[in-house]
Amino acid sequence: MKPSVREIEARTLLRKSKRIDSWFVSSYHLNLYRGCVFDCAYCDGRSDSYGVEGDYGSELSVKTNALALLARELDPRRKRRQRSADSGSDRPADRFRRGYLLLGGGVTDTYQPLEQQYQLSRGALQLVADHPSVDFPVHVLTKSVLVTRDVDLLSRIDARSRAIVSFSFSSVDDTLAAHFEPRAPSPRRRLEAIAELTARGLRCGAYLMPALPHLSDDEAQLARTVEALREAGARFVVFSTMTLKPGRQKDHYLRTLARHDASLLEPTRTLYPLGDRWGNSQRGYSEAVTLRSAAAARRLSMPQRLPAALWSDLLDETSRVIVTLEHLDHYLRALERPSPYGRAARAIAADGRALRPARDLLGETPGGALIDELEKIRGVGPAVAKLIREMLASGRCAPYEQVLADAGAAEGASTA
Repeated sequence: MKPSVREIEARTLLRKSKRIDSWFVSSYHLNLYRGCVFDCAYCDGRSDSYGVEGDYGSELSVKTNALALLARELDPRRKRRQRSADSGSDRPADRFRRGYLLLGGGVTDTYQPLEQQYQLSRGALQLVADHPSVDFPVHVLTKSVLVTRDVDLLSRIDARSRAIVSFSFSSVDDTLAAHFEPRAPSPRRRLEAIAELTARGLRCGAYLMPALPHLSDDEAQLARTVEALREAGARFVVFSTMTLKPGRQKDHYLRTLARHDASLLEPTRTLYPLGDRWGNSQRGYSEAVTLRSAAAARRLSMPQRLPAALWSDLLDETSRVIVTLEHLDHYLRALERPSPYGRAARAIAADGRALRPARDLLGETPGGALIDELEKIRGVGPAVAKLIREMLASGRCAPYEQVLADAGAAEGASTA
């Protein structure tokens, strides 16, 4: 069935995250379309909570004024120049929080077939590449091999600031993917696109989001996934389990699952009980998949988060501390070790105050006042406060570097 397309005008386009997103290391994101013709059975964007009208996989919307909006929102004349707390500079770009611009999102794939006609993703990349003062690094997340069309612009952005192209998967098995991702390019084609872009000098990663319960989440499937991604040239792979929010997302997934293997219906219903509006699985499942996926990645020395070499020099001090602590927390938990770092990162992000630059900590008692301030934030204890002071003063985080070595993920371990 040919999808219906509705042209709409958006009021805003460039969305700022409430805090740095450590999964993608992004501060802003763009959704150029609504709905997605790839029609992945598990897609969270189908959830009622996102308010995407109509049938998610066949009734699509195009934001026809997207490029005009983006050009206006990138215009430094729209706001007064804001002095950067980091660099002390007064350049227009400082009004943007540092971090990647994520081209992709939860309610669409920006390189779905509509892009061939409307070319909004290419236009957005063109605006970023050509902008005289705003030098956003870009992180693309897609299932589409059409992204290879834009290697020229991505290479320009990479030379100027940085560019990453990540592909999302639920499996590297073409047969399984054909059932749950009926209109998306096959995993084989996505792996070929990773190899092509890597050969052209771009950095590529992958997100197994989600691993499908009872289908692509066991040890053998996870190992096969990591092996295929490593062979294709991916620099990292981030794993996640599935959420099934009540309503049309859960109903659609269960119908699709029944057509594939009805014997999995009851185990899946048990795993996702009624009453959880966020669609979380039963306690313990996500942790078990994390351990299995981490073991698979460890065997092939594959980082499970973006390597620090891809982001540490792009972020301000506060965001760098938050991302480092959250990545450290993930790796420790994946090694079944205790961690206070995730809670501390969330507390610092919620507090909202900027951490002082390293140069302010130099002197006879570097960082003393900062330690006192941090310890007043609930969730940040003396040991974590001391570690943060050392990070700000030296640009390094010894526990982070050690856990990456233990996890076989030491590529670009320094946060300097």
